[in-house]
Amino acid sequence: MNLKTRKGFNATQLQWIAIVCMVIDHIAWVFLPEESPLMLGMHFLGRLTFPIMSYFIAQGYHYSSNVPLYLRRMFVLAIISIVPFYLLFFQIIGFTQNTVFTLAIGLTTLYLGGKIKNRLLRYLMVTGFAIISIFFDCGLSGIFMIYFMGRIKNRSLSLVGGILLMNIINHSLQFLVQSLSGISIGLSLQDVVFMVGTLAAIPLLLYYNGDKGTKSKYAFYIIYPLHLIVIWVASLFIV
Repeated sequence: MNLKTRKGFNATQLQWIAIVCMVIDHIAWVFLPEESPLMLGMHFLGRLTFPIMSYFIAQGYHYSSNVPLYLRRMFVLAIISIVPFYLLFFQIIGFTQNTVFTLAIGLTTLYLGGKIKNRLLRYLMVTGFAIISIFFDCGLSGIFMIYFMGRIKNRSLSLVGGILLMNIINHSLQFLVQSLSGISIGLSLQDVVFMVGTLAAIPLLLYYNGDKGTKSKYAFYIIYPLHLIVIWVASLFIV
């Protein structure tokens, strides 16, 4: 029997791209000089990860047969990863915690938003969770992006609009802080690389063909805390 492969990336391929880029990004944070060309290139790849993962969190909300179970798995992973993330990144970002919390909270907003009929209450709920998520990596703007991706039915609009919304919120807050601090308002080279990196996720996600691909359901759950531990142990001997 001849099976025709649909043109484009399937879900498994995109998720593995996100995982590999995440590992590359984390290696760059720990081992490379700040704003060196190689570090910036690796961070560019790393910026692909969160939009891709966010999109599939939104997809999971729509297509998971058991969203509460999905939520429990995400929060368990986030809790398990607290110590590894702290060990690896405390000197870089302090007490800010891991991105899995942001993904899990984003999924929570979609789940609760589907049950709250009043529009104002929905927006207040999302805003409240976004504010809470400032304590987590990619928080606040990430929550709004996930919610936008999950609520907007048009696929192209949800992708482009969600990623643009995240960047607009991030840089608006950055400019506000710069203004209040008396710092000249502007973007550093790293800021530009980060922004372009997130935007580069758009064509990848638009090339998603809708196929699930080969099942690797628990790959991220295993790799996320494991790679943090491996990089941290390596840093004890190399850095």
